[in-house]
Amino acid sequence: MNRRTLFILVGVALAVKFAFAVMTPLTPDESLHWMQGHHLAWGFRDHPPVTAFLSFLSRTACGVSLPGVRLFAILSTTACSLIAFGILKEAGFSEETACRGGILTQLVPMLTFGFIMVPVFPFAGIIFAAEYFFVRALRTDRLIDHLLWGLVLGISALSYYITATAVLGVTAFCIIDRRGRACFSSGKFWAGVALTCAVAAPNIWWNLGLGKDSAVWFQLVDRSPYAFRPDFFAAFLAICILIVGPTFVNTVIRTPKSLSGRGALFAILFALPLVGFLLVSLVREAGAHWAIVSFLNAPLVVAARGEERPHSRWWTGTSIGYASLVFAILFAGLALDPQQIVEHFDPTGKLVGRRRTKSYFDSRETAVKAREWQLKLAEEGTEISFVTDKWGTAGVMSFYTPGHPYYYVFPDPPRHGRDYILWNESHPPSKNVIFVKSAYRFVPVMREFSKEMKRLWSSGPKKRPAYVLYLCKGFEPPPPGEWPSDDEDEE
Repeated sequence: MNRRTLFILVGVALAVKFAFAVMTPLTPDESLHWMQGHHLAWGFRDHPPVTAFLSFLSRTACGVSLPGVRLFAILSTTACSLIAFGILKEAGFSEETACRGGILTQLVPMLTFGFIMVPVFPFAGIIFAAEYFFVRALRTDRLIDHLLWGLVLGISALSYYITATAVLGVTAFCIIDRRGRACFSSGKFWAGVALTCAVAAPNIWWNLGLGKDSAVWFQLVDRSPYAFRPDFFAAFLAICILIVGPTFVNTVIRTPKSLSGRGALFAILFALPLVGFLLVSLVREAGAHWAIVSFLNAPLVVAARGEERPHSRWWTGTSIGYASLVFAILFAGLALDPQQIVEHFDPTGKLVGRRRTKSYFDSRETAVKAREWQLKLAEEGTEISFVTDKWGTAGVMSFYTPGHPYYYVFPDPPRHGRDYILWNESHPPSKNVIFVKSAYRFVPVMREFSKEMKRLWSSGPKKRPAYVLYLCKGFEPPPPGEWPSDDEDEE
């Protein structure tokens, strides 16, 4: 196994991800970050700013296209293999072991299909790069390497708040491991810490200024259902096994003994975040993807332990892992309804439900029809703007509508879409609007605040279409924040 094999796999992975990026319609979460890229700030109501900034950069460089939206997610998840190779080399492992770790990293299913532009995927490459520079700094103890991991870790904190799990893992390593303890007496190490704090400071200040409206408050308090649910824990563990793939069981087995070897940092960064999120999953519908720091380090633990115990055939264990994964999937398909597992993290069925999946493909047609009606009414002398009932629909429609106009969201969007409340204020609708409906319960609301409402077009089956276009004349919504929001159907 050599670099050539690794580079071939990375090239194939890159091509496959771009192919998937072209074929897969834009998702609501992606559209939110795409819209945030039009309204750059030091923070948003659910996420820090880097994903929005990367969306802005990709749109500027590549224009409005699906590969353009997903460019940095694809590059990040693909680069993780090369970063894994670099980490293992810097940690003193052989080139064969480093290549093995790089290949296993790209075989982690979460990274294999990492082409969707949501924070976890660009974050993966950034936090992994920070780990690379930290491992390099342990070897060289040069100021530049400490400053580089400090800089990249700060950017990581501006990408995803779960950077905190990596910080906790490195802190634990610095306490437990002899090489780590030496960092506490190094001024260069503290220079890296100071740089991390300086880079993350604008977003910290932004959160402090918003108080209970901040993203941190939302993540820690508002999203919790306050219920002890062991089934959440079981579902989280099952999805973790699927996300990590064949390396998961091997990593769990090898982690305890790795804590005293050269792979100690990898073992800690695998175990600590994973255990933390497993415990969190008992009381809330925690996304399994949040344990991304663990998943990135799983292949490193397997590869590193394989070199330290050469008589232990790494490929045998991996083959067993693959076989167990296949049998687990087959068993679940034959004996259980897989939806029972998924619904714990998608209770409304909006991520995997057939109607929701179909609506992704109806989005482009609906957007084009909305634009056609706008132009037709404009020829008749009627000024038209766009309104929709969902934050997810608003971003998707804006992306696919020629000219990419802003879609006013009404009623006030909850949860992730709270940014639209602010954006609505700077994009007030005209008196006459085309209303894109995706939920029937909001039709009476639009009638209440419109003088006249007329159905123009619908997509899909007549009884329950995915989207319906209405012409609403004399539309006068209440001031932002005065209409009660509705969490239902929003995920």
